[in-house]
Amino acid sequence: MSQIANCKVRVVGLLKLLSQVSGFFLLLLMLPSTGLWAAQEKISLNNINLVYSSTYQEFKKLGFRPRKDVDPVHFDLPFDWSADPYDDRNWVFQLQAWRMIDSVLRQYRRTQDEKYLKEAFSIILDWHNYYKGNGNIDHMQWYDMATGIRAMKLAWLWQELANYPFLILPADAEKIRVLMRQHIEKLLDESFLAHGNHAYFQLVGLRLLCLAEVNSEVCSNESEYNSKKMFSLLERQFTGEGVHKENSPAYHFFTLKTIRQLNIQGLYGREVLELIDRASRVSPHLVYPNSMVARIGDSSGSYSADLNFYSEPMVLNGVKCQVGDFSKSGYFSIRTLPDTLIEDSSQLFITGISFSDEAHNHADELSFELFHRGELVFVDSGKYSYNKDEFRRYVISASAHNTLSLDGLPSRPQDVDIPGSKLISVNFSDSSVRVSGKLTRPGQFEHKRVFELKPFHLLEIYDDFHEKLSIIDMFRKFFNDYSLVSNLHVNPKLVVDVVSADTVEVPGYAIVKLKSEDCELNVFSGREKPLLGWVSFGYNEISPSSVIQARCPNSSGFLKWEISLL
Repeated sequence: MSQIANCKVRVVGLLKLLSQVSGFFLLLLMLPSTGLWAAQEKISLNNINLVYSSTYQEFKKLGFRPRKDVDPVHFDLPFDWSADPYDDRNWVFQLQAWRMIDSVLRQYRRTQDEKYLKEAFSIILDWHNYYKGNGNIDHMQWYDMATGIRAMKLAWLWQELANYPFLILPADAEKIRVLMRQHIEKLLDESFLAHGNHAYFQLVGLRLLCLAEVNSEVCSNESEYNSKKMFSLLERQFTGEGVHKENSPAYHFFTLKTIRQLNIQGLYGREVLELIDRASRVSPHLVYPNSMVARIGDSSGSYSADLNFYSEPMVLNGVKCQVGDFSKSGYFSIRTLPDTLIEDSSQLFITGISFSDEAHNHADELSFELFHRGELVFVDSGKYSYNKDEFRRYVISASAHNTLSLDGLPSRPQDVDIPGSKLISVNFSDSSVRVSGKLTRPGQFEHKRVFELKPFHLLEIYDDFHEKLSIIDMFRKFFNDYSLVSNLHVNPKLVVDVVSADTVEVPGYAIVKLKSEDCELNVFSGREKPLLGWVSFGYNEISPSSVIQARCPNSSGFLKWEISLL
């Protein structure tokens, strides 16, 4: 090689080195050192909502699979971030929340190999290029909860980047910082803040981003704004008794878990601990003896932690019972003691919760579930899914619950007079407990209901009802024959035998007798038009279920269900 050529090689090498060094110093300038080290003490990988849906090896071999009930989707970069292979909003949400990065970050935590950090940045940059570089727009791109979860990941990764200044190119680091600021600006927009539990993820994501980017002017008002919104959210989400107000016991547990996992008490102060304590006292009453969460509203799943009851047992009808009277909030529960054998365990759960402006609400006011002799006997319809299809519309309607409804005119969750608890009184005697409630569905009917339980031998349900149809619905009734009905949904696992014109039996569990001069007894299962007698025990899964129905042709009346427990 000639001296000139050799000199050129050395110059090129020197220029490359200078470029890398200048890029290194540029990156150091991007990373605000003092604030960054402060943030490192506060941003933990344990507090950015990583979920486990698959291992890293499964992700690389099979693809993106956010839930076990869907098949993996092959994931290579560049990726089509507008993909929706299953016409499933939840799947799209998981995609936009970068859930595939969760397994990558868990692999990094396990190995401490920086290549996994680089892979996480590559996925984020691909998302950025898809929307920013290619000008694509997607309706779920800035979905509220997904934006908050992305913000948490960005904050933690930006913090971790200080340990690996050569990991990504300075130009890519600048893209990440721009993306962070874009998320901060979006999350500071008050009109973008969700009303329900999604707001926890948004506010925590915003706080973590500003901890990681403390020198950013865009964060100057974050502390005051964020704290004010967080405490307003907590106050709005829980009643004074500690009951979560999104109409679903499962979301009571979800929100408590979220508060703990996101370290909200650490980020916002000790006042949060007082709320956690009140809500924790409610929790054990929302779980059946087999660990299944009461299936009210959009509830599903189980709660396997130890149940620590804070109140002393009561003795009713000679039976020691654990009572959870949260009737001011909309729940009442009575059950056998937790040390009772599962085959001898029973529980009655009554709901009157009706915060209609909240999410996850069903038209299930004055409905109930009954667990007896180790099995859920009378069941709620379940969540089914969040897709807006025919079955979703059915399961949130009053027809799908153990309460009063109009057959032929669906009662929707918003068809209530005023939000709040529809349980108005709870009274005890030596042998029984009596729970009363009242509900008005404007333009449809007024319903008064009384539950009287002699644990755990006899449950009597009294329904007093008066039709209050609007003028339009009176006209429709003339042609469509609307009738008031009282439904009891039976677990699909169990058999229903018709004994007589007014009596049916659920063998081994209950004998149900209808007492009414005007209403007639029918049993349905899996009716298709209109839908009736369907129960969901899994996401996107629904099965036929026997419905014991009292059909009442008159516009007002009274009926009584007499349920003898075997």
